[in-house]
Amino acid sequence: MKKSQSAKHISNIFKTNQPHKTIPQKLIRYIKSFPVGGRKSNILRNLFYHLPITIQNIILGYLRVISRGPKVPAPVSEKGPWTHTLFPLTSTWEEVIFAPFHDPTIATGLPVSFSSINAQRCSLQHFWCWTNLLWESCPSVGDAASLRLETDLSYPQYDKMLFCLSMIPETSIRFEFEVDGKIYKHDEVFWGTGSRLEICIPAPKGHICAIYMIISTKYKFEQMLSLSWFGLQNSSLVKQLQTSIQKYDSSWTGLIKPLDNWEDIHFQVGLLFNETDLEKLREKRLYPGWSDHYRYLEEKATIYMNRHPEADLTAFLPTDDRRYIRESENDRTPYHFEALVLGFVGIINDDKQMMQHALRYLMSMLHTENWVQSAEQKLTGSTWSTRCFMEEMTTTSVVLLADWYAFALTDRAKDLVRQCIWDKGLAIIDRDMMKHDYMHRINQGAWFCRAGILGGLYLENAWPHMGRYVNAKFGTMNKILKRYIMRDGGVDEGIGYFCMTAQAVIPALVAYARSRGKSTHRIINRYFKKADNYLSTLSSFEPGKGSVDGDCRTENFCGDIVPVLAGLFPGSICNDILHQCIQNRSIYNVTGSLINSGGLIGFVYGPDKIKVSKPIVSTFNIMPKSGFAVSARKSGTHSLRILFSGSKPNPSSHAHYDKGAFTVEADGTDVFVDRGMLQYDDPRALLAKCSRMHNVITPYLPNGSYPDQNLPEKRVCPKGSGNEQQVELTLDLAEVWKEYMSSYQRHIISDSVEKIIITDHGTLKKRGRVAFHLHSGVKFDLDAYKAVGTVNSMTFEVTAKWADEILHFEDSLSFDGRALHHLVFHSKELETFSIETTISVKRDSQPTIQMI
Repeated sequence: MKKSQSAKHISNIFKTNQPHKTIPQKLIRYIKSFPVGGRKSNILRNLFYHLPITIQNIILGYLRVISRGPKVPAPVSEKGPWTHTLFPLTSTWEEVIFAPFHDPTIATGLPVSFSSINAQRCSLQHFWCWTNLLWESCPSVGDAASLRLETDLSYPQYDKMLFCLSMIPETSIRFEFEVDGKIYKHDEVFWGTGSRLEICIPAPKGHICAIYMIISTKYKFEQMLSLSWFGLQNSSLVKQLQTSIQKYDSSWTGLIKPLDNWEDIHFQVGLLFNETDLEKLREKRLYPGWSDHYRYLEEKATIYMNRHPEADLTAFLPTDDRRYIRESENDRTPYHFEALVLGFVGIINDDKQMMQHALRYLMSMLHTENWVQSAEQKLTGSTWSTRCFMEEMTTTSVVLLADWYAFALTDRAKDLVRQCIWDKGLAIIDRDMMKHDYMHRINQGAWFCRAGILGGLYLENAWPHMGRYVNAKFGTMNKILKRYIMRDGGVDEGIGYFCMTAQAVIPALVAYARSRGKSTHRIINRYFKKADNYLSTLSSFEPGKGSVDGDCRTENFCGDIVPVLAGLFPGSICNDILHQCIQNRSIYNVTGSLINSGGLIGFVYGPDKIKVSKPIVSTFNIMPKSGFAVSARKSGTHSLRILFSGSKPNPSSHAHYDKGAFTVEADGTDVFVDRGMLQYDDPRALLAKCSRMHNVITPYLPNGSYPDQNLPEKRVCPKGSGNEQQVELTLDLAEVWKEYMSSYQRHIISDSVEKIIITDHGTLKKRGRVAFHLHSGVKFDLDAYKAVGTVNSMTFEVTAKWADEILHFEDSLSFDGRALHHLVFHSKELETFSIETTISVKRDSQPTIQMI
């Protein structure tokens, strides 16, 4: 192809009405043929830099996450010497950031290098909220790698240096500085904490030309450090400003009416329920099953009564998510959900003291200047943010409290509520929804519409030009939910994100239905009519417990979806797990960012009578859109459940590289497991997504690494049949291994509760080895081509006669932090493979319990 033809071809790729859907696929197919450094690559580079920045970001993001092909490098003009830009953390400049590694738009231009000492295959990667330093192994204990950052720092007013980063406890760092042409060593060594830490050391005096961070480790395996930012501090100015801070008066005179002036309880709008429902809810407190749940809410509310919300009132909202906050801001739980529990229990119990305390929470939220968790999101000169999670949750809390407590708020307070809802909440949420197209394709967009619907309903009768705002927000939520929840009732993100998404949208759906005179039953049914299909497929034999998948951090069905579906739909299987979900507190606990936010609307709309819980798992089911297949069989007192995982096309960012993975539960014991996701502030979290961390086959490369699957662009779904006696499933996985394999299928056959046969057939594109990975809470002993483990009076034997070697590792990289064992079966060198692995279970007649 001539140069002019090549340029024309590439230009045509970008001429599309929907670039986010068509550009990446076309571009990747075309550039895969480019020789590195060839003329076509240069043509592409020149064209790329003339594209609108939006298109550049789409391409860069897609190539970084999806493609295994050539990467488009950052423009050369963005690299170079340090730019002399300081980013003040406050308007008084007592602390500044000079290296914002958390902002990839700026971090990609920082003059930084990362090199190996003893670590193998080091790399530096820019994530959306960190710059990550990775290596695949470090055989020698001691110095692993070194980071060098060129600087041009000469600011005598700053006497301290700040370093914010995350690393595991087995790893440490120390610093050296190039000052006025000489090397200055700081002798102190800093060890990781497993979360974000903040290091403050004296700043060397003089002109700092470079900073060196030497990393040492005791951990021999793959590791990642996450850099947030490096900065400077004027410590005397920090102390001086701290002494000038004044605390707010907890009486909030002029905003909260004096108790003697409170009117009878009446709501402003009645978004979720109104004052006429209170008597029925007071009776429900005593109903069997609900009495236990309500006592738990009262216990929580009593605990929250001991908090003085004004003590945590600063320019930013308190949070216990440590990823983006300063060390001095740790150990401060969020206002939003504590306030709702206080407000809910207080108004049902007609407890004036508790109601006043809930109003203090409300005032503290209204008087927080920024509805984000830290100054990092408000840096002058940076557009980075964590997106509108805190704005949404705070808006929702403020709106519901202001609705319930209209009788106790002055007109001035109500006006302040309206202004804050818009300025600090909805305006930011709308910005992010318009800015980030991906939000309209995953659960976050539907979640963020909640505040728009609730806030809009609160405002529409007071602000004359709100117009069609609420209807537009509902329309957006409707479109996103129809994309997110597939036609078989499932999602691709695991039960945690399914329940969390429902937790967010159900209040908005209820409020919209009530405000527009629509049937709540009908509007909930529109989206969750097939939820039972998903819940029964992902369910364990134990009622209320489900399978972990993707970025999941819970194994319990959780949140208000369980009681709401049970109450609105008497035939729903949620009635069969509601009692257990109340008992294990998962209704209240929820998961993720919505932790401890459940059990309120579920109490209002849940059924009056609660049944005894029983198993809901399907004997056999395939979900053709979500990509799951389950077989759950019993034989006498014994049982065996297998969950087999595929995927929809282009799964969300919360999905893992785990297509073809399976999990096994025997007699109620999870034997071969999915690790789920760690808390996101754990520096090991992203490793949980890797293919080798799941029960799959991977290539085993000559350099000792196990590559990841690519995310599928086409549906990858199991096929097969099953009944109470046997199951046979097949999954074509060539789509997710197309860089390394020209064909690959996995077959699972089981005709009893004592044996599973897994057969893997495939052809490597290049002669090499493959590895079969298994993860279990059971410790296995290795013997030739077998691995044998015992748990709860059962002995499991994994037989792989094809294996050339078997390796065993132990770690705690799992959603619940428990110790897990990683078995790896390596093949001999081959090109075409057809390997059979058998898992058998023998049950002892006399049960002996082994703790795992």
